[in-house]
Amino acid sequence: MLQFGVSNSLKRTAMAALLFSGLAIAGATSAFAQTAPATEPPAATTPPATTPPADGATTAPVLGPDGLPLPPDGTTTAPAAPTIEVGADGKIPLLDGSGAPVTINGVELRVPPQYAPNGDLIRGPDGNPRPVELQRDPVTNNIILGEDGQPLLKADEKAHDLTPLGMFMQAHIIVKAVMIGLIIASMVSWAILIAKFMYFGALNRRTDAFLREFRSSNASLQDMAKNLRRADKSNPMVQMLEAAANEIAATGNVGAGGDKREHLTSRISAVMAIAQTSNSAMLGSGMGTLATTGSISPFVGLFGTVWGIMNSFIGIAETNTTNLAVVAPGIAEALFATAIGLFAAIPAVIFYNIFGRKIAAYNSRLENFSGELLVRVSRQLDQA
Repeated sequence: MLQFGVSNSLKRTAMAALLFSGLAIAGATSAFAQTAPATEPPAATTPPATTPPADGATTAPVLGPDGLPLPPDGTTTAPAAPTIEVGADGKIPLLDGSGAPVTINGVELRVPPQYAPNGDLIRGPDGNPRPVELQRDPVTNNIILGEDGQPLLKADEKAHDLTPLGMFMQAHIIVKAVMIGLIIASMVSWAILIAKFMYFGALNRRTDAFLREFRSSNASLQDMAKNLRRADKSNPMVQMLEAAANEIAATGNVGAGGDKREHLTSRISAVMAIAQTSNSAMLGSGMGTLATTGSISPFVGLFGTVWGIMNSFIGIAETNTTNLAVVAPGIAEALFATAIGLFAAIPAVIFYNIFGRKIAAYNSRLENFSGELLVRVSRQLDQA
């Protein structure tokens, strides 16, 4: 019994001690939770500043609000730029990212500023007038310079007038001189065309009228020459008739035969040939001009084209750009010179061939008339 009571007492004591220990541990834990500081969320990390690239590295430039490149030091605003104003030429200096004026080959680049619709200057964050947009190479983004060494404005990209008159006005002075010469040559060719068409039309009508009267008349060659000369003395056939009649009159009475008649026939043939040759030279007037225009105009136009393209390539070298939109207008102006050369040459060649055939046809008529006139002379001598 005593042993059982002692056991029960020990058990109750142990259980109480365990319960007290658990309560003590729970209280200590609660007290620690109340006294420990609350855990703070981790602070946002700030990215490190961008370090400048190593020597030889290339990065795309960062543009500021005014469209100009920012300095490569990781800042978000351009450094303070010097105060600039619009000059007497209506332009402002072009500034680089550090605010210094840009110079190329010792020439300061100056561009017009931007204006608002009300006429006020548009200024950038630095207070300086904002430059207008410039033409840039689409590949390298370099500013494109004009022939005067100054930047080309973006508004000038559409300033090229590619009409024939516009290309002529914008061409180089040498190319202009070539074009003017070719245009004058073309005008001369067309003038010869009109004049010769009118001349041959009238000549053939007068010749037809003369032949009808000559063949229907029974008068002597001397009387016929006097009458026809008063009516149309410029006709080549009238001149041949007059030369034959004068030779007969100068020889006098020949008779029915003999060497004297043979000599007279030979002399009449000679004087008619002289008259025919002189008239053939008159018929061929202007043909040399047509031949020259038709043969050399393409080469003159090609000279203008070569000169214009040479200037275009010089512009490519000076602007350091291969942008076709920049050099295409100059090449088009150069090729326009070749087009004018062909415009002058092609009609000249056509006219030369047309009038060459007309001259040959009329010379054939003169040859036939010469034989017909000799027959008439022989008949008149037989009747004498």
